[in-house]
Amino acid sequence: MPAIRYCTTPAGRVAYSTAGAGPPLLCDSGWITHLTGQLELFSFASFMARLAERYTVIRYDKPGCGLSDRDGIDLSFDGQVAAALAVADAARADRFSLFGASQAGQLAAAIAAKCPERVEALVVYGTCANGADLASAEVRDSLVALMRAHWGLGSKVLTGIFIPDPSPEEVEAFARMQRESASAAVGSQLLEVYYHTDHPGADGGPAPGGGHHHPVRVGA
Repeated sequence: MPAIRYCTTPAGRVAYSTAGAGPPLLCDSGWITHLTGQLELFSFASFMARLAERYTVIRYDKPGCGLSDRDGIDLSFDGQVAAALAVADAARADRFSLFGASQAGQLAAAIAAKCPERVEALVVYGTCANGADLASAEVRDSLVALMRAHWGLGSKVLTGIFIPDPSPEEVEAFARMQRESASAAVGSQLLEVYYHTDHPGADGGPAPGGGHHHPVRVGA
């Protein structure tokens, strides 16, 4: 298990870890995170271990999630971008590649657009440019309301969205990880941020703001 470190960011104190050796790879694996909990989920640990064979893998918990501080935090999209960049600074990664899955794909694209001189390459997986495209407004509002009203039920509904045809064991494991990663209030707010963010670069298209170009890989 990699050592857990902490750094101060504009969005609150954030937990992070590094593993492996090689060029820095800043990883954000979803809309909510848990540095230790995710390593116990499915094949996530082996995936990270394979990456660490070639890169210095920098993982972190979003403000309000996992082992990061849960009080006095900024959950806005800009706050999340600032937190990610502060983690890269703390890990002494002046230039790095980015991997972003789910909502983190939007963050990774925003970082590449904001700091093109620092980004070597960008990989996004299972993400979208505009969160509003994920579902109708009625469905989006209903999911957020369900999370706030009953996080236990909400976490199971979301598991069925993220994992096609999950087994009962997969539902229980993934739902438990989500509840351990964030409170109902934080999780629902982060989901709202996801739904309300529109960043063109997250779908592999041109990001606003510049003439810098990065190798981009998009997975679904």
